[in-house]
Amino acid sequence: DGSELSAEQQADWRAARAATFAQEDLVLASTLYERFLASGPPDPLATLASYYLATLLGWQGDLQAAWQGLDAIRRRDAEIETESGFPLKSCAEIQLIRLSWFLPDAEKPRAELLSSLCARAVLEPYIRHHGLTFPILLDPDSRAAGAWRVTGIPATFVVRPGGEVAGMAAGARE
Repeated sequence: DGSELSAEQQADWRAARAATFAQEDLVLASTLYERFLASGPPDPLATLASYYLATLLGWQGDLQAAWQGLDAIRRRDAEIETESGFPLKSCAEIQLIRLSWFLPDAEKPRAELLSSLCARAVLEPYIRHHGLTFPILLDPDSRAAGAWRVTGIPATFVVRPGGEVAGMAAGARE
């Protein structure tokens, strides 16, 4: 919640989050997260900041640094959730899958990540937290993704009762 942070840490955290959501200056946002992390914040904010920094590095094209940061978060034992209630490990896995399409020799890790992420137990806390009642398809072997021409994960489809696709969104949304 940020109550354990110094005034400077709170200011850096707020500025980094604002720069991230504005998506106007990703280099500035990265610099603010790096400064925040260098100040030694407590968990879970330190891990959240590491996740946001790694994601930003990926967006900026530093795929190896992004992979290393996200993989470290995925391997942690801590059960940390995002502000929206989704397990941070799962968010890191989603970003790693996204990165794996652009990195050589990442096909095997991508398959393992998809299998892990598509476990119902991973999604249940998020589903409960948000009171979701619509059907959720888990597709560990990507057969449905191929058939529906999914270009990013997660993918959301709105399907009319007759089976016609009314809309589609690819990629994570906060």
